Order: sequence, then structure tokens, then C-alpha cells
Amino acid sequence: MADSHILHCRSAWPGRPERRVPVASGVDLFSALRAAGMPIASSCRGDAVCGRCWLDVLQGAAALSPPDDDESRLAPEPGQRLACRTTLHGDGATVSTTYW
Repeated sequence: MADSHILHCRSAWPGRPERRVPVASGVDLFSALRAAGMPIASSCRGDAVCGRCWLDVLQGAAALSPPDDDESRLAPEPGQRLACRTTLHGDGATVSTTYW
């Protein structure tokens, strides 16, 4: 994949393998995770309305885009990002969620 980075997805459940998901430049994590067949919570299909697609950032927060107004409006917890409003700008980010 040209101009892409790797997002590391770590399961919250012991014994499950970490997955590596390619993310093209400019593509939000919600779309990249769905394209890779990873489950991602949402009732709004990634429109920053429901606030359900939170990811816990375990490592590499600097490789992620800064929070935008939609994400800030939904008041993320420290260390969490809204997948539909976050893009990847470098390698080294590791995320998790309780249902992986």
C-alpha cells in the first residue's frame, strides 16, 4: 500500500495475537479497521455522532492526528481516541478496545 503506515491492534483478552493493520495516509482508523475486518463499535457508521468507536491508545500517540472539534465535543477520556476522527501519520501506534 503506497504511503501507508501500520497500526498495531492489541487485544484486551490474554492470548489473542496482536494484529497489524495497514492504514493509508489520510484514512481514518474507523475505515481502516473495518476494511481489515476488525470489529469497531458504532451506531452512526463513523460520523462522529454516537461516540462509541473509542480506542485506547497504548503506545505511539504522537503518530496520531490531534483531536478535532468533533472528538473534543464528545469529551474523550485521557488516553482514548475516537477512531472515526483519528488518522495515522507514522508507525508505532498501538491501540486496543475492550471487545477485541
